[in-house]
Amino acid sequence: MQYQKEEMKNAILISAEQEFFSMGFSGASLRSIAKNAQTTLGNIYNYFENKEAILDEIVNHEYMMFESIIKEHEQDQNSGRQWDNVQPEQWEEEIDMLGEMLLGLFSKRFYLLFTCGESAKYITVRSKTKQLITDHLLHDFAKQKHQIVHQNAIVEMISMQFIESMLYINKIDPDQETKRALIKASLIYTIHGIIGVFTTGVVT
Repeated sequence: MQYQKEEMKNAILISAEQEFFSMGFSGASLRSIAKNAQTTLGNIYNYFENKEAILDEIVNHEYMMFESIIKEHEQDQNSGRQWDNVQPEQWEEEIDMLGEMLLGLFSKRFYLLFTCGESAKYITVRSKTKQLITDHLLHDFAKQKHQIVHQNAIVEMISMQFIESMLYINKIDPDQETKRALIKASLIYTIHGIIGVFTTGVVT
C-alpha cells in the first residue's frame, strides 16, 4: 500500500510540474493537476495542503542546492581573474566544463523556482542568486588593472542577462544536445562580453 501511495504522490508531482511550467503558478489549476494525474481533487488534499506545498515539493532540491551554493560563496575568498589579459582561446576548456555543470544545474525545476511562487523564501533565493553572480563579477573586476566606468551598473546588467538567458533556455525546453549548445553559446556571449568591456575603452 505504501508503494501505491508513493506512486500516486509522484504522479501528482509530475502532473503539477507540467501544469506549473505551462500555466505558471497563479494560472495552474488543481483540478487540471488531478485530472492529468488520473486522480480526484479531493485525493490531492490527502497528499498536499495547497498549491504552494506542491511547488515546495517540486523545487525543494533546487532551492536547497542554490542555498548551499550561496553559503559556499559567502565563505569563498578566492582571488579574481585577470580579465584584462585573457585571450578568448584560453576559455574553450573552461567554457565546456561550465557548460556541463550548468546543464545539470539549470533544469525545468530551476525555471519553476525562479518564476513560480511569491513566498518570502522564493523571493529571497532569487535575489540571493542574482547577488551571488554579481558578487563574483564585482570581486573579479576589483582585481583588474583598470577601473570600469559605471562598474556596478554593468555588472548588474551582465548578471541579469545571464540569469534571463538560463531561464529562456529552460522555458523553451529543448532536447539535451540543443540545451547544451545554447548554454555554451550563452557562456561564450557572457565571457567574451566581459572581455570586451576591458578591451574597447570602457575603462578609466
